Amino acid sequence: MSVVPVVVIGAGPTGLTAATLLARHGVECLVLDRWESVYPQPRAVHLDDEIYRVLARAGLGEQFASISWPCYGLRLVDSDMRVLAEFRRGSARGRHGYPEANMFDQPELERLLRANLPSTVTLRGNAEVTAIVQDAGTVRVEFTDRTTGARSSVHARYVLGCDGANSLARASIGATMRDLGFAQRWLVVDVATRPTCPGNWPASSTGRCPSPHWTRTRPNARRTPEPSSGRRS
Repeated sequence: MSVVPVVVIGAGPTGLTAATLLARHGVECLVLDRWESVYPQPRAVHLDDEIYRVLARAGLGEQFASISWPCYGLRLVDSDMRVLAEFRRGSARGRHGYPEANMFDQPELERLLRANLPSTVTLRGNAEVTAIVQDAGTVRVEFTDRTTGARSSVHARYVLGCDGANSLARASIGATMRDLGFAQRWLVVDVATRPTCPGNWPASSTGRCPSPHWTRTRPNARRTPEPSSGRRS
């Protein structure tokens, strides 16, 4: 029986970064993801200087800089653009050596991570993990090919569950989540708009307004207003 050192479930930014870092230390990995390629819709849009440092350690610092832009903070405004609250971040290098807040598009980041996977990482798409079973000394990961319906399994020394909110890995180990009782509904919209930045928030070198603005349009709804530029959610 052949055993893979590490199976990573989920090829999002977390899973791909983990596999890349492991490979840089000589650890072979198999990454299983239910989607055939990069999921096209944006989800994560921001990371801080500590995560930026992790990407740089994976050898992707300069490439991430080309698809991201520093963010000067977050401003909450009402429908008349009156400021309700403001959270500022520095644009210079923070204590981890990179800007404290950075905006990006998750599909772009995932494409960057996939393109730079080391040769010791195998990425298999259209693989729906159906079970994770602890055997004697190994973990058996069962999965189904979503195209052909064929069932397969692989044994691993370790399994990393990087499979998001509806995590099978989390359920398999009996992990629970604490409900904080947030019951409001939100509308998430990504908007491409003019590069003019409101107030005293300067534009970045990419021409994008580096401050996400959130507007209250009606109870339990938010939208990004016209003045900001680039993709926001």
